[in-house]
Amino acid sequence: MSSIEDYYKAAKEGNIDSVRAFLNGNVHVDWADTNGRTALIIAARQGHVDIVKLLIEAKANLDIADRESPSAGMSGNTALMWAAKNNHADIIKLLIEAGADLDKGDNTGSTALGWAVHDNYTDVVKLLKAAEAKEYCRFSK
Repeated sequence: MSSIEDYYKAAKEGNIDSVRAFLNGNVHVDWADTNGRTALIIAARQGHVDIVKLLIEAKANLDIADRESPSAGMSGNTALMWAAKNNHADIIKLLIEAGADLDKGDNTGSTALGWAVHDNYTDVVKLLKAAEAKEYCRFSK
């Protein structure tokens, strides 16, 4: 593997050995693709716990937000938000423990807790509320 696209592909597919090799090479942990997605955002969205752990250990910035689909109003999502939107409670727990900003909002102001409440992901809601996250969602019921 040699390109930055391969780094993102490895994160998306859960290939921890490749992600580790890139980090040991010349890839910066927080490099982002054209949509502003870092390997941490990609791995959190896909539910790859081991890769998220590796990236946290490599000092990834937990609060970088993407620019994905701004025309659809879906930009400004952090790894925590994507994990919440996809019901990845194990990743939520890791990101909370690592110090992710629980109250950061996307481009609409919606927070990770707001999305979890909206989608009725009770385990994620419990974790975020226990960590005293604030709730806001543009789709509040």
